[in-house]
Amino acid sequence: VYLNNLFTNIKLLQYGKERRWEATGTCTAKSSILKRFTKMKAQDIKKDEIPWGTLYIEVTKDNLINIIAWKDNTLVLSISTHSNAERKVLRLRKRPSETSSAAK
Repeated sequence: VYLNNLFTNIKLLQYGKERRWEATGTCTAKSSILKRFTKMKAQDIKKDEIPWGTLYIEVTKDNLINIIAWKDNTLVLSISTHSNAERKVLRLRKRPSETSSAAK
């Protein structure tokens, strides 16, 4: 299941995991994710200091949910019960040019 950021939160993913379904989705800073990631997002909005493409991954104490912060044009927050933090797929992704409408 993929969830929109308005509905994705740790409690919902824990509920789903208990019922044996997997989910991934972007989330807002208010979705009970790590306070460290919430602070990082607030700082990045103010100062834009995190380099493009930077990836941060943490797991919950029960090791069932991955919490992810990834820097695109802004810091994107997501959580997942489906992905494995130890397994990464490397892809070459070109940063938008400075004149692109997708650039900051």
